[in-house]
Amino acid sequence: MKTLRTGLGCIAAALLMLLAACGKNEADTLAAAKAYIDKREFNAAQIELKNWLQTDPSSGGARFLLGKTMLELGDAAGAEAELERALEFNHPDEAVAPVMAKALLAQRKYRKLSDRYGKFEVADFDGATDLKTSLALALAAENRKDEARAMVDRALQIKPDSVDAQVTKARLLANDGDSDGALKVLDGALAKAPTAASAWVLKGDILMRTKADQAGANAAYRKAIEARKDSPDAYAALITMAMQQKDVPAAAKLVADLKAILPNHPQTRFFEAQVAFGQAEFTRARELLQPLMRAMPEHVGVLHLAGATEFRLNSIGPAETYLSKAVQLAPNFVGARRVLAQVYLRQRQPSKVQAILKPMMDKPTVDSESLSMMAQALVMLGDTKGADEYFARAAKLKPDDRRIRAAQALGMIGRGQSDAAFVELETLAASDKGSAVDMALISAHLRRNEFDQALKAIAGLEKKQPDSPVAPNLRGRIQMQQKDTAGARQSFETALQRDPKFVPAAGALAALDLAASQPEAAKQRFAAVLKADPKNS
Repeated sequence: MKTLRTGLGCIAAALLMLLAACGKNEADTLAAAKAYIDKREFNAAQIELKNWLQTDPSSGGARFLLGKTMLELGDAAGAEAELERALEFNHPDEAVAPVMAKALLAQRKYRKLSDRYGKFEVADFDGATDLKTSLALALAAENRKDEARAMVDRALQIKPDSVDAQVTKARLLANDGDSDGALKVLDGALAKAPTAASAWVLKGDILMRTKADQAGANAAYRKAIEARKDSPDAYAALITMAMQQKDVPAAAKLVADLKAILPNHPQTRFFEAQVAFGQAEFTRARELLQPLMRAMPEHVGVLHLAGATEFRLNSIGPAETYLSKAVQLAPNFVGARRVLAQVYLRQRQPSKVQAILKPMMDKPTVDSESLSMMAQALVMLGDTKGADEYFARAAKLKPDDRRIRAAQALGMIGRGQSDAAFVELETLAASDKGSAVDMALISAHLRRNEFDQALKAIAGLEKKQPDSPVAPNLRGRIQMQQKDTAGARQSFETALQRDPKFVPAAGALAALDLAASQPEAAKQRFAAVLKADPKNS
């Protein structure tokens, strides 16, 4: 009987809850959701709205508020879908437009935004200002700078005290190189609205990027969090600063704080993955990134981190795919280019290394690692003179690096101090687990036509990398210069046995086949590479 009474009691409670839900109308639901949104309790608003939509899927008002809520929670694609459905169910376009514009902007759908709303007008002052600031940013991203300035000026005409419009104006000034003008606009906005989190975040960005003022930037980001504890952009900036300073524990603490506030926000998941990567937990980083890759397949930051993670997990194919896409979407993204060059070096594709690094080589911001990778690629291609020049440039940037010391030794050779230089190179090569110094030593000997010493250095490299095709390929090139065709052929064959996709060795063997009047054999060299690597352009 007791069990029966308990069961009846549970049924009664469930019926009471159902009756209560049935008694709630759409107006009550929307009012409750708006109250949650005003208090920035977006998860509660989302639950309220989704529950109502199970009862009334055609509620345009609920769809609109759900889209607005999802945007705040970082799901811009989901927000766009819900806003489109709100329009289908006759929710006013004027209400949807400002929110839809933000959702499109967050997804970098700049052309779709400008085409759809470029001439759209909203009567409400706040809505009109929001729409035009989003349009200004989209136009600027499309490099339509004059139109962007005109759009933000129009927003300020509609609502001169709009913080969002002032922040957008400051952003456009900063993008044009006028950081002082941008900071002046921001300080003016903050004087009137000291709790404007977006203004503090942008001020921190400008101080960091154009003034190298880390302390000032840190203070600005902290002010943003004081103003709005759930500011993902402020946390993102602080976490990025910590990671740049290689302070992984500080970054992990910030991620934990962000997770406590916004546990499911994409920014939270992204930085969780970044911290996992920094802690060498690459499998964990991959797990965190996979749902982000599905939700944001064209986010260059996610693609870069996913590519770097796959590279560390020795999953070279996916690493190349992700990083190539990141470079395609953001050609000036140096970090993605650098990791992609590492991928190509691992694949022993020096021509691709050269192509991906070349746009960076003449920029004043080029780093020593990129210069060294370019030098290694040129050694593989047989351009020892060019390799020495890049090693020497790297030396000026990082004097304490083994590779840099190797470059300095190369400079000594150029000045006639060869004995001491070669002792230095041999010492460095013996103590270095990597291959960069060995490459420098081999290059130096080849430039002086010291083939026996170069072959000895190649033997040292081969001990470190017994499965790599690089050493036998270099040996084959020397044997070619020594007119030892049979020995060269054997070396190149060894290189291809170790890596059937290694194009330089296949090309060298094809050249030998052609010299021996065997064009079909030469053709088969490349056919074999294509069999092993069908997508090799």
